[in-house]
Amino acid sequence: MLFLILPKVIQPDKILQVGSQISESSYKFSEEIKDEEKIVEFENWFDRINFTEEIGEPDGYADIVLQIRHYKEGISTHPISIWVDEDEATVTNEIGSEDRVGKLSSSQLDDLRKIIDSK
Repeated sequence: MLFLILPKVIQPDKILQVGSQISESSYKFSEEIKDEEKIVEFENWFDRINFTEEIGEPDGYADIVLQIRHYKEGISTHPISIWVDEDEATVTNEIGSEDRVGKLSSSQLDDLRKIIDSK
């Protein structure tokens, strides 16, 4: 009798998905960050965003969309869409929704870029 043992593909508990908006209701995630430290950095960064409803809705498609995908639970958390301006960025606390809007300073945007930079 011959037994074939195949390695089990282990899916991480969660990943940070990074992408962009490609149409009115479509998003393309082009990068998956599996590094647990970077995911924790993103969660901490996310918690420091000051969302307010006093800011107008952004125009056009989001430049950056992010979310944390939890595979075991089959859910996504921390979904945000970001529209980048010259010195700051507008952020919404849902992909495809403008319910909670905030501003990111250039230093907050730089911090995010350091987290999602794969190099």
